[in-house]
Amino acid sequence: MRSLTLATVVPLALALAACGSDEPSGDAAPTDARTSASSLPGRMVEHADASGCEAERTTVETAAEAYFASNGAYPADLAALEGDFLADVSTLVYVIGIEDGVPLLRDDAPC
Repeated sequence: MRSLTLATVVPLALALAACGSDEPSGDAAPTDARTSASSLPGRMVEHADASGCEAERTTVETAAEAYFASNGAYPADLAALEGDFLADVSTLVYVIGIEDGVPLLRDDAPC
């Protein structure tokens, strides 16, 4: 399977952004493909941030469940998960704590 590179994805995204419906959509102003494409990198970063946040939250939640299965109680803090359940809690970006097995996220977390 051939991997997609940025050189492949960006022109494709620009072409898709330039495509539109033949019918106007209500009060919407016409869109310039260059304007739509300029926000593409920002949307990609937002999506990547949200995906990374969700993956981190799920990973910590799964580690907490594994901890519970092994110890009969949820971990008191993230440090209790380090080693057997998570490799290095200092690398967590969005999860700042844990309470009753539920990861606590930063206020500005995108997930």
